Amino acid sequence: MDRSPRSILLACLAAGLAFASAVQADWTTDSGYAQLQAELGGALPTGAGITVFQSEAGFGGDPKNFMPQPSDTSPFAGLGNYTGKTFTIDSTPEHYSDHADTVGTHYYGNSGSVAPGVTDVHVMTADDFYLGIVDSTGAHHFTGSVQNHSWVGGTSGTPSDDAYVLRAFDFMLNRDSVVASVPLDNSTGPVPILLANSYHAISVGLRNGLHSLGGSTADGNGRMKPDLVVNESQTSYASPAVASTATMLLQTVNASFTGANHPQVIKAILLAAASKTNLPVWHRAASTAPYDSTFGAGELNVFNAYHVLAKGNQTASNSTERADGGWDFGTAQISSAKRYFFSIPQGSLANTFSAALTWHRTINFSTIPQPSYSSSLPHLTLKLYASNNFTVGAVIDQSNSTLDNVQHVFQYNLPAGQYALEVSTTSGSAVSYGLAWQSIRGTGPGIAANIHPDATVWLDLANLDPYVTYTIQQSSDLINWSNATTVLTSSTTASTTASWQDSSASPSTNKFYRLQWTAVR
Repeated sequence: MDRSPRSILLACLAAGLAFASAVQADWTTDSGYAQLQAELGGALPTGAGITVFQSEAGFGGDPKNFMPQPSDTSPFAGLGNYTGKTFTIDSTPEHYSDHADTVGTHYYGNSGSVAPGVTDVHVMTADDFYLGIVDSTGAHHFTGSVQNHSWVGGTSGTPSDDAYVLRAFDFMLNRDSVVASVPLDNSTGPVPILLANSYHAISVGLRNGLHSLGGSTADGNGRMKPDLVVNESQTSYASPAVASTATMLLQTVNASFTGANHPQVIKAILLAAASKTNLPVWHRAASTAPYDSTFGAGELNVFNAYHVLAKGNQTASNSTERADGGWDFGTAQISSAKRYFFSIPQGSLANTFSAALTWHRTINFSTIPQPSYSSSLPHLTLKLYASNNFTVGAVIDQSNSTLDNVQHVFQYNLPAGQYALEVSTTSGSAVSYGLAWQSIRGTGPGIAANIHPDATVWLDLANLDPYVTYTIQQSSDLINWSNATTVLTSSTTASTTASWQDSSASPSTNKFYRLQWTAVR
């Protein structure tokens, strides 16, 4: 594998760069950050104390433009939106880049990010980062607990060269316990090879679905991408939104939940917290598919992620109930499954229930006879059971992909009762994993009647599962009920709400309605 600077430049930039000059949306509001601010006030985490790393694809010839703020020295003090921050340039200091500036604003800016408390920022060119990753003595160590790489690249030369780079990247992330965020491309073409095909990083797309599709394309094809989506104009800016959220969470981890200080746990929390509210068409095609093929686990949600973390460490137990949300850093072994029992109390439902399981592939580095990385992927399964008195019953849902290193289950309107999450493995050696789950309580599907001026009755339905058939029943005496119609929103356009008109209703006749569906238990 030729790793000269010339070949690296071609490798990193061959597919083009995922950036543009315009910013579309305030992603912080869309992700529930304002709601979290209102709730926590002065206790809101800011990412303080967390060192972050940003690699940028230098462009514009030589010298390169890759810095979020111009300076001739390193380190240097931030100004304006970066006041109070210290920048260390881990490449030769060169010229300002508006792309790097916009990425930095989303990532650690005093405004525009959810981690304004960050004061220590390291910046490097994508070329230099690539050189450090593929070094023949092994991947370099890079300063920072969170990394963002808002660039995409084409092939390094051959499939084996591509695998070398991706394995070196994942090796470094696992060895150094780093959370990394990487974007897909800004088109619906194939997933770019670098760095979006990483197993360990969090791959990020757009809520509008205009990003790379079709699954991974290198070092194990067909794995689901992206992991998360963000309401942004470009994937370059969606990626640092995820990195910013991870940074905010890590401050909370360091202060109160040190057991969550693993990239597997942070990733699991972000996935379990992902919202489907703005994605009514979201669905998993099969138990072997952990994600929606376009939207991954769903839309980044800062509010949910904080509350999953705040629920605390919930360790596996066969005899003690855990909270209906939380996380664990556990070890899966073939000899025994790990179970987490929890309950939805009588009188309520979980309007949504989400759980995510993540783990790392095993990568070993050798210099004999030449530098190489070997890789193997343990297989873990995540199941959700109905249970009673710590005895599991029917499997309600499961995620059992044999390609991915993530599993995800999601349910609307989980009824009251006891449940169990189960993590199991078919791998012979022990596997460390991150698990997170969240129940958002509510009253389940709702039905409201409205009499229109023409005397017809319209029923408004809310909190529906878009892929479940609901029956509207009617009665005149609350004793005898008959089926009026069925509603399946996905037969038209998938939605969590629906309406139905009863033209037979009249003001002189009592009419009652109720909603019936088959619960998961």
